Amino acid sequence: MILTSPIVQSTLLNCRSDLIALIFFLWCVQQHNYFHEAVAFDCILNAVQRLTEQCKTVKGVILELESIGCVTKAKTFLILLRIYWRGGMHEMVFEPYEQMENYGFVPNTFARNVVMDILFKIGQVDLALKVLKETQVPNFLMFNIALVHLFKLNDVCHIRHVLRVMLRMGYYPNASTFEMVLNSFCKMERLGEAYQVLGLMIGLGITISASIWTILINMLCQLRRLALAGNHLQKMAETGCSPNVVTYSTLIKAFMKSKKVSEAFYFLKAMEYSGHVPDLILCNVLIDCLSKVGRYQDAIEVFLSLSKQNISPDAYTFSSVLSTICLSGRFTLLPELVDGHIIDADLVFFNSLLRYFCKAGFPSAAMELYNDMIDRGFTPDKCSFAGLLSGLCAARRVDEAVDLYHGILVMNNDVDAHIHTIIIDGLVKVGKFHSAIRIFRKAMMEKYPLDIVSYMVAISGLLRV
Repeated sequence: MILTSPIVQSTLLNCRSDLIALIFFLWCVQQHNYFHEAVAFDCILNAVQRLTEQCKTVKGVILELESIGCVTKAKTFLILLRIYWRGGMHEMVFEPYEQMENYGFVPNTFARNVVMDILFKIGQVDLALKVLKETQVPNFLMFNIALVHLFKLNDVCHIRHVLRVMLRMGYYPNASTFEMVLNSFCKMERLGEAYQVLGLMIGLGITISASIWTILINMLCQLRRLALAGNHLQKMAETGCSPNVVTYSTLIKAFMKSKKVSEAFYFLKAMEYSGHVPDLILCNVLIDCLSKVGRYQDAIEVFLSLSKQNISPDAYTFSSVLSTICLSGRFTLLPELVDGHIIDADLVFFNSLLRYFCKAGFPSAAMELYNDMIDRGFTPDKCSFAGLLSGLCAARRVDEAVDLYHGILVMNNDVDAHIHTIIIDGLVKVGKFHSAIRIFRKAMMEKYPLDIVSYMVAISGLLRV
């Protein structure tokens, strides 16, 4: 392959004249017809970029080529078009396309594909679809480019239209494209369209993969149609397609969230019976969901099972365990559970640890941790503030809590109602009714975003006064 040979690459990269390098590149492409080799275009990117900057426009580059006897052909414009496209120089792509027409050449489908792709990338969706509509002989790649971009935009209406036109013209998406389309409909919870796509795939003889079954099951779980989701798992097995860990995790999480714990454990046992071992993601889901339904010991046992499987917990795992400890009130368990583990802490973990210190009655440790967060460069969020305010109020360190609250107001213009409620409720619980009412009245005067919970807490404080 001449364009990818080390000699040619060295010549292009070390050529003293960008114009000569471009001419040599054009000659190689046209003589040996290696227009499809994307990697070959990387060698000429910098030279063309510098040459375009010198000539100001693509028209200027063409004139420079013509000035030293280079005959301008349609392929010259196509090559320039692809160079700019490959180099991500989006604003320059349209110029060779326009110059091609000015020189009397009709842009082919490849050129229109490139222009349509760039229009999608710069957010000109309507213009991109117009290019598709006005192309007399669109190819499979053109439809595929449109579907990929519309999928990223979650534009279900246009996906449906483009797919219909594509099928009408005799182009049939491959399995990966069908999966992408199906995923779009499922994300938007368009059950009818999703089953239509599935039926079309079956009619065309495309194998329904585990990934596609999982997408459908996930959509049904989101729609809370859990019985139907479970039936799909059975149908999946009947078709000879084996569910994977992701499939089972989707079902287990959905049944756990609906507090159908026995059904969730049924799927967990079925997964283990089929030879699949729970991964870290599923274990994290189990710990979190079991804690929320009050199965604290089960959640802790799932955490302890990780070491037996040689799985290293992550920050999310520890955050879930901390939540379990706080909900169960078994605060002395923490040292035992985290002993020997190296934790790559993130903001979620710090917030969970703040909550633990406050719930366990260690407000000083919570304040130290908060300061450490700041020193490490973390930006506290509303969960950080809520945990610390609750802990300081519970420890009767009222002045510090009020000072922190005012500091939060100074640092953040968009403090939500939950923060105001936390400080008011904390003050009411420790008998500082007048301080609570003063903060509530100021919040009303400053038109802070109070909600119904804020008012109920304030009313409770007034009644107790």
